[in-house]
Amino acid sequence: MPEETTIESVDRLCESALSALAALDRGDRAGLEAWRVGYLGRRGRLTLILRGLPELPIEIRREVGAAGNRAKLLLERRFADKRAEMEAAAEAGIEELDVTLPGRTP
Repeated sequence: MPEETTIESVDRLCESALSALAALDRGDRAGLEAWRVGYLGRRGRLTLILRGLPELPIEIRREVGAAGNRAKLLLERRFADKRAEMEAAAEAGIEELDVTLPGRTP
């Protein structure tokens, strides 16, 4: 369990997870799966916080648990949205423009 488990630490974790998710490229499916495993997987950062709840004092357990559950729902929703965006882009055949490739001759 992380040394610090508070509502603020859950919020910071959620913010960093969302920024990491937003930084993923549209075609980076391996990166998306690595993000899911890193934050929401069995040994993910948020999962470890939620598993450590019984060790917390009763006074803060409920608040930290509620914040953790809200964060988990938000991250799962954003993950599903990003995955759907990637699948839609793949179906449409949209590829990122690589400006380093030579141009086509007409």
